[in-house]
Amino acid sequence: MTDAKGRVFTDENVAFALVGTPINTSNLPATSFNSDGSNGADFNIFALSYQTSSLGYYGAMKRMGMKTEMFSKHMMNAQVDTTPGTCDVAQLSVGVPGSHDYSFSIFGEVVEATAEYHPGGTNFVANWWSVDRKKRISALSNLVTDQTLTETAGPNVLVVAKSGTTISQLIGEAPSAFTGFSGSGSLPSCGIGNVDMVAEALGKLPR
Repeated sequence: MTDAKGRVFTDENVAFALVGTPINTSNLPATSFNSDGSNGADFNIFALSYQTSSLGYYGAMKRMGMKTEMFSKHMMNAQVDTTPGTCDVAQLSVGVPGSHDYSFSIFGEVVEATAEYHPGGTNFVANWWSVDRKKRISALSNLVTDQTLTETAGPNVLVVAKSGTTISQLIGEAPSAFTGFSGSGSLPSCGIGNVDMVAEALGKLPR
């Protein structure tokens, strides 16, 4: 990660967890990465919560004005190969600990996507949006290349929200099938000036 002053920060084994909802961005400012010259993307998501175990990543979100960012040092996002020597399935474990409104865990059997097995990646553009109390809008704009996505939708993977939290009001407190996606692997930089993510403040929300 490189900040506006040219300082470089390096993190390893970074985990992050997003809780959000798709939004219509047709009247929002242009982002650094897009598919239509404005803000067209494969994913345009309003971030209800964006948590990470990376201090550098957290700092970038905070400086850009994202109001839903949170540093979670003990977040876990891991896959365990349960059949060594065979590239088939693995056990996914995601844990977002704490007593806040977006504490949850995800667990279950998925298609293996570990360091030893790279079943093929995908390219996509994604923008994660935020608006602060003064109606200033910001975005994490991403150009992702060769990301290994783990298909997690289905009955074999469950999500559990902490009781009494905002997320439990959204999805319930009983274990339920997880309908999102998970990713693992490297994110090779190939964007603007060898950059694949830009954390940017985009100004006032249009009226």
